[in-house]
Amino acid sequence: MTVHMTEFWAMKSLDGEIFPTADEPGKSFQGDVPEADAWMERMLGKDYITAWRQKVNHGCYHDAMEASVLTAPMSRFNNYFLEGLRWLLENTGIDGLYFDDVAFDRSIMKRIRKILDRDHPRCTIDLHSWNYFANNTVDNSRLAGWANSMNLYIDNFAFIDRLWFGEGFDYDVSPDSWLVEMSGIPFGMMGEMLQDGGNVWRGMVFGMTNRLPNPKDPSGLWTFWTEFGMADAVMLGWWNPACPVKTDCPDIKATVYRRPHQCLIALGSWAGRQERIRLEFDWEALGLDPEKAVLEIPGIPGFQEQSEFPSDGELSIPSGGGLLLTLRELMEGR
Repeated sequence: MTVHMTEFWAMKSLDGEIFPTADEPGKSFQGDVPEADAWMERMLGKDYITAWRQKVNHGCYHDAMEASVLTAPMSRFNNYFLEGLRWLLENTGIDGLYFDDVAFDRSIMKRIRKILDRDHPRCTIDLHSWNYFANNTVDNSRLAGWANSMNLYIDNFAFIDRLWFGEGFDYDVSPDSWLVEMSGIPFGMMGEMLQDGGNVWRGMVFGMTNRLPNPKDPSGLWTFWTEFGMADAVMLGWWNPACPVKTDCPDIKATVYRRPHQCLIALGSWAGRQERIRLEFDWEALGLDPEKAVLEIPGIPGFQEQSEFPSDGELSIPSGGGLLLTLRELMEGR
């Protein structure tokens, strides 16, 4: 909670109920901010646990200090937060919430969802988390939970719409790890990539892109999704035995986004070298006539160049790379 909050000192007076106390203020993962640290120790003594702090360098706030302290995960402050959320929905027209980690429990998330649905049924909740399991270096070990983020937050998933679990994650891990640790798919949610933009080809195998702003601009892929009609497609991932397209290389995965008379095929490589592969089709499951089907490699800005599907049926997939293919059925007169 920021020290600029009007009620800060009133809440500070509640003997640690809202702001937990500490024997001595520890360094937070944001590193040293001498002005903030000096001010907080002078004003708060050792009776706080430091959180986010930084210098603000814009407009009339040039060189201003912003500092905050941790709040208790379960206290009367949660009622205060929920009432503030209700006020926002009634007075500002917000249509969702973004959480950067959460400390409260399932009971509070249920109440949040109920408030959102009562005033704005289409509200969405995003949950972001860094990688608690992997960030266990000397500097970060005291901050990490030594458990995957999915395990930490699974009791909240029934009330959340989208995950952003990419911070500090290694995108060179196995496809199984992608599926269960980052994608959100086993829990009925979509996910998005974060760390260094992720891997755009492997990401598409799980229906994932990164967000803006990011050096790997996903807007070209988003436009392509719209043109294809992704919102109306059925996703059949490589992990699904019913996936109607497979590759002859176990380290190159194929996911199908199926629509009537056409589909999108996402290929992502986890192979250690460039591989030449062939695709295997279940035409009945695809709902396509193989005599009328046409495979194409469309051009997608920031993702791939347009090219002809090879006449010999062999695709060259670089290590760590991939392709998006369209498979459509030619209609009469077209």
